[in-house]
Amino acid sequence: MKKYLIELLVIFVGISASFLVDEYREDIEIGRQVRKSLHSLKTELNSDVKDLKTLIANIDSTDEHFSYILNFNAKSLVDKIVLDKAWQAVTTPRGGKLNLSVYNSMEASGIIYKIDDDSIRNEILDLYQNGYEWYHHVIDYDLTHIQKMDDIILKDFVLLTDNKSWNLDWSKDSNIDQMFNNNELRNYIAANRGTKNIMKNRAKRLIGRIERVTQIIDKY
Repeated sequence: MKKYLIELLVIFVGISASFLVDEYREDIEIGRQVRKSLHSLKTELNSDVKDLKTLIANIDSTDEHFSYILNFNAKSLVDKIVLDKAWQAVTTPRGGKLNLSVYNSMEASGIIYKIDDDSIRNEILDLYQNGYEWYHHVIDYDLTHIQKMDDIILKDFVLLTDNKSWNLDWSKDSNIDQMFNNNELRNYIAANRGTKNIMKNRAKRLIGRIERVTQIIDKY
C-alpha cells in the first residue's frame, strides 16, 4: 500500500512539474510575443510622429494662402499662378488617418492585454482610444467640409476643361466675382482655416503623447 501511494505521489509530482514547465514556457513565449509586438508598435508610432510633423509644417506653409484668398477683392491683381496655388491650398484636405495596423493586430490577438505592466498597457490603450480617436475625428471633419466646398465650386464656379485639375478658369469674370461675393464659400474657407489650426494643435499634443508612450516602451 505504501509503495502504491509513493508511486501515485511520484506520478502526481511528475504531472505537476510538467504543468509548471509548460506554464513557464508559455509565459516565456507570451513575453517574447509582447516584446516583439511592442517593438513593432514603437516603429509604427515613430512613423506617425514623422507624418504628424510633416502635417504641421504643411499647415503652417499654407496659412498665407488662406489670407490671400480671404482678403481677395475686385481690386486685387489677378495672378493666375498665385491664384491657382492659393486656391488648391485652401480647397485640399490635409492629413490622413494614422497607422493602426500593429495596434489593431495586438488588440485582436489579445497580446495587448497580456502586457504585465498595467501602466504601459493603459497608456497604449488611452493613446489609441482617445488620442488617435480625437485626431481622426478632426481629419474626418476636415474632409467633410472640403467635400461641401466642392459642391459649391461645382455649382457656382467655372472650371478649366483641361481634364488635368480642378483649377478654376480665371479668365471668367464670374469666378473672380464669386471669390469675394460668395459668402457661403468664404465661410467654409474661413472655417476650414480654423479646422486646420485645430488639426495642427491636436497633432502637436498627439506627438507628445506618442513620444511618452515610446519612452515607456523603451523601459519595458
